[in-house]
Amino acid sequence: MESTTKLKDITVGQQNCKVFARVIRLWDAINTNPRYGNALISIDGILLDEDGCMAQISVPKKFEKQFCGLLSQGSAYIISNVAAIDIRSKSYVYRHQNYMLQFKQDTKVDLLHSRGADIPTLSLDFCPFYQLPQKAIDSKPLLGNIMCLTYLSLNHYTSMHNDLHTLTF
Repeated sequence: MESTTKLKDITVGQQNCKVFARVIRLWDAINTNPRYGNALISIDGILLDEDGCMAQISVPKKFEKQFCGLLSQGSAYIISNVAAIDIRSKSYVYRHQNYMLQFKQDTKVDLLHSRGADIPTLSLDFCPFYQLPQKAIDSKPLLGNIMCLTYLSLNHYTSMHNDLHTLTF
């Protein structure tokens, strides 16, 4: 079996990438302009790998029916034949890397039932409250962060990574 590429090792322009990661967020990117009637742009999500690196994925609208039922938030996958596209011109992306992994017609999605236990289910990057206004608004740093505190309970196993600034579950 061909090996996978870590998210931190992928570069813009790479074709046919094969990654091993968990989908930690999944959403429909909708055009909210009333002229288009909330038309779907793509199905987007965030991947998290074993090293704690994240990258955005995007399933273009034309492949929605092909991949919609194959992806589930919280599940681990090996995803092959995705392209690393440049995101500098995109204003709606979640900027973890300088690329986004875009699905193609020949992309393969393999759900893993027995692998992936080492991949966290969440990744949080904390900062002092007074630093929030300085955060880049194009990276959407506050999306989902308010709800994170509700997930903190005695039932979760927590560990600290990256100089005690990231909490993973």
